[in-house]
Amino acid sequence: MRRFLPSIVTMILLTALAVGAFLTVGQTYTDGTAGRLLDAMQTSIQTLSIAVITGSATIIPLMLTVLGMAKQANIEYGCGFYQQVRWVTLMCAGTILLSTLLIMIMTVPMTETNEVYELYRPIYYTVVGTASLIVGLFSAMIVMLADAVTDVISGLSPADA
Repeated sequence: MRRFLPSIVTMILLTALAVGAFLTVGQTYTDGTAGRLLDAMQTSIQTLSIAVITGSATIIPLMLTVLGMAKQANIEYGCGFYQQVRWVTLMCAGTILLSTLLIMIMTVPMTETNEVYELYRPIYYTVVGTASLIVGLFSAMIVMLADAVTDVISGLSPADA
């Protein structure tokens, strides 16, 4: 647990920061305001989602490469290292799934019919929460990945370095 503390703190802080920023900028008092905010956020949210999907999809094969390097160099890492690689991979999969969900939500056409109009506020808060969680997870994953790469570098570098 101690090994994951920096990642957990990063995820909590950045998720809270993202939620706070979204809610500070976009206080919604009516369903119509939420609809306009969703429309304004559409491009940014889709760009964020695509960037996270691309980054996460790249990190998963790199984790396999790290494991291959460790095995080829005959370096024995502790159980914590392998748990860290597992968690990074699971977090990548989670961010890909959440980002895909967010893209699907944001591609629904925004119409002003009475049936959909009252759903704008819950959709807005769902989008804000999901985007904030993606930012927090991706940031925690980067911190965890940096720690794993540091372990690999330590294992591969000469003893006197």
